[in-house]
Amino acid sequence: RVPAMVLNKADQVDAANLVGVYGALLWNVAKVLRTPEVARVFVSSFWDQDYVHEDHRQLFDEDKRTILKELRALPRATVLRKAHELVGRMRLTRAHYCVMTYMRSQIPWMLLTCGTEGRIRAWLERNLTRLFAEAQQLRGVSPGDMPDLAAFLEKLRKLEYPSRLPTWDPEVVARLDRAIDVVVPEAIDKVGGVTAPQLSLSTPPPSP
Repeated sequence: RVPAMVLNKADQVDAANLVGVYGALLWNVAKVLRTPEVARVFVSSFWDQDYVHEDHRQLFDEDKRTILKELRALPRATVLRKAHELVGRMRLTRAHYCVMTYMRSQIPWMLLTCGTEGRIRAWLERNLTRLFAEAQQLRGVSPGDMPDLAAFLEKLRKLEYPSRLPTWDPEVVARLDRAIDVVVPEAIDKVGGVTAPQLSLSTPPPSP
């Protein structure tokens, strides 16, 4: 998001000096923020009295309307952002669960029964790429929700008991899907007045 700030009481200086104040503000802010985006500066005077200098009355009025509109929309935007973050985490949780339960289901029976944790881990490491692809296709996981393969492999190498990976329970995924598709949109409707279609929370359908 582009940084934004307010240059208040801008009507207290004339047009020539206002240009200098505006330029100096941007120069100093750029040294502090160090972001590639240029900061958005709202220039106006926020009080109920007439402007002292009216050279830029149109600019003052437009910026005042814009920032007041953004401030009124801030609670709604905050709720939306938090909802998207929550849904993103739930989708990642769902993807991890689908991957881990599929990995558990594919470990050879003899290896689970007679093999050591080290041998099970080694087998999972060798087959991880294939297991990822098969789990994604079988459970209909969106590519964007899949864990990073390299990072997952590093975690797997440190897993003490790979034989204890969770087993598949459709109720777990059903509860997550309901939270994503129903619970969160309903909560947003009540709190922020945002309709469910605006959130686009539904899980993409699995690839054929």
